[in-house]
Order: sequence, then C-alpha cells, then structure tokens
Amino acid sequence: MFSFKKNTFWYLKIFQGALLLLSIWLMPKIALANVVQEDFSTSTTLIFSGYTKYQTLGTGLSGTTTSIDLVYYADTTYYGVRVTPHLEECSSENYGDCVTVSGPVIEPNYESWDGIKSVDWDDYALNHCKYYRISLFANGPFGSMGPLHYYGSENDSYLGGSFSDILVSDLYFVLHGVDLLDRSANTSDNLCVDPVIIVPGFLGSFEVSGTWIMDPILHVYDDLLATLEANGYVRDTTLFTFPYDWRNSNVDTALLLKQKINGVKAICNCFKVDIVAHSMGGLVTRQYV
Repeated sequence: MFSFKKNTFWYLKIFQGALLLLSIWLMPKIALANVVQEDFSTSTTLIFSGYTKYQTLGTGLSGTTTSIDLVYYADTTYYGVRVTPHLEECSSENYGDCVTVSGPVIEPNYESWDGIKSVDWDDYALNHCKYYRISLFANGPFGSMGPLHYYGSENDSYLGGSFSDILVSDLYFVLHGVDLLDRSANTSDNLCVDPVIIVPGFLGSFEVSGTWIMDPILHVYDDLLATLEANGYVRDTTLFTFPYDWRNSNVDTALLLKQKINGVKAICNCFKVDIVAHSMGGLVTRQYV
C-alpha cells in the first residue's frame, strides 16, 4: 500500500531547496534609473538633417508622462530646424524592438532656438517592467537645416541609460509626470517576472465535487505556493496551478496543459511562462514540449 507520510518529508525538503534557488533567481533588480538629468554643461557635435539621436532611460519607470523638457541650440540658417521628440517603449535592455508610444501633441515648427524647450506630448502610462528611450529626430525644410546642438552632461550622470553622442554622455531632459518606482522590495506592484504554473505529480491532484484541485490531503504544495506569494506572486495573475487527472495518458494531459498555458498568456499578455513541475508533472511538461 502506498504510504503518503513516508515520502512527504523528503518531498518537502526537495521543494524547499528548489524554492530557495527559484526565489533568488527571480528576485527583481533594483532600478538605478532617474527621470531627470539636468546637467547641460556640454553640447553635442553638429547634428545633420534627418538624423535621429537616442537617450536610453532604462526600466523601473512609472506614472503617466505628459511632456518633456530639452536644451538645444538651433540656428535660423535654411529657415530653421524642427526637433521632434518621441518616447519609445522596448521589451528589453537591448532596445531592439522599440515602438513609439508618445509624440508631440502639436507638430513642432521650423525655428531657431537657444535654451530650454518644453514639448507637450501624448499622455502615456508607463509600465515599470518595460524599457524606455527618448528619440530626437531633427530636420529642416527642403532637406537641409542650420547648425543644431543638443546639451547634456559630459560625464555619466544618469545611471539608467546613455545618449548616443561622443561628446554628451547623457542628454538634458525632464520627464514630467514620471516617477521612479521603488523596487527594493518584492511586492505584486513592482515584481517583473513571467507567470508561474505549478504542475503537480502523481497523486498530487484530487477531484472534489467534480473539480480537480491541488492536493487537499497532505497539502504538499502549500508551502511552495505560500513562498511564491510571499515573494510577490499573485494567484490567478502571476501564479497558477494545473491540477489534473493523473490516471489519464500524459499525452492527453499535455494537451490540457497547452490550453492552460495559452490561457495564462492571454491573462498576462505575455509570450512565455515558467513551469515548476514535480514527478509526473515533469513527464507531462516534457510531453508538451
């Protein structure tokens, strides 16, 4: 006869060790970004027409951006210069898949300028898990423009990113309406992780009133779930379970797991999930893969 108690102690010890490693690996980093860089002691090299410069901002930004302040010098030669700032949202620190999420409410004019320029742009609520950058596109009428120089800091004064110029390390900017999220603690408000699905093992699920639930007898998985919740995961938001009928074929169960994964992706609007599988749950997951 199968003995639950004989194996429970070792199951819990294995889970505790695995959970410690999982918690360390998933712990979010503290963001070092800031939303203001007000040093404009140096200027860029000459900017030519049709050229785009970027200031990366990093991650951990929250709030709703409403406008931006810049400092630049634009000459009136060739009827002035148009500087168009945009905010771009990216999924990683590589900034390889950025999309424009905010731009000027009113198209900038061709003009001369020397000093701080404030531009109202489309309100946009920032996602603290995303990466952002400012893009600056400059052009003049008839395909040419006069001298243009952006101002900023010579040294690295903005820890969250950098400016794409050899003379200016960080652009001068003020992002109005934006805050830096405190990510020093693991809470549901600042945790940036892929959702987790717990796939139990043989005899790890039971049917109660026609519904399969996680082990209600020995509660083998309770500590695992509680620890993940203590680290900021939220049930049915970033933390999910997959109880199943372990009497069925793993091939059939893997098809149900696929449905579960697709459902979680739809909830989190994400492209991948993490799976913590135990015993037969590992076989089911392997069959899915």
